[in-house]
Amino acid sequence: PPDFLAATRGKRYPMAGSARTLAVMIVNDHPIMRDGLRLAVQNEPDMRVVCEVASQVEAIDQFNSCKPDAVLIDLQGCSSPGFLAIRAIAHISPSTPIVILATFADEATRLGGLTLGHTICLSKTATPVEVLEALRTLATAFDRNPSA
Repeated sequence: PPDFLAATRGKRYPMAGSARTLAVMIVNDHPIMRDGLRLAVQNEPDMRVVCEVASQVEAIDQFNSCKPDAVLIDLQGCSSPGFLAIRAIAHISPSTPIVILATFADEATRLGGLTLGHTICLSKTATPVEVLEALRTLATAFDRNPSA
């Protein structure tokens, strides 16, 4: 599969405006994974976690109240047919970047996930740096509110 992050590897992409932080929603059914993802995001000066949920239904229910700039979602935690949360979020807010973590990076492509909104699918073997770069890359490319 193509390496979507090759051009950005090792670079910092601050959000528009120096005070801007990227508000991230984490969707993962495993507490230890949510904890690790939260720590990775919170250690970045230009990012913050605004919401953590353990299920697709919670992600859909809390999306509007959390108002994330980007979503980091585990594909296996979204195993119901049709990528329920990914489809719903892409419908509610088509410009919201979604980074999908999957066992195999091409899994979301095969299942149609990359046709929904602005998405990048990464293998669960991705490093924290690669996950953070994916969030920044998508958020920068599809910044919904550059004056914020």
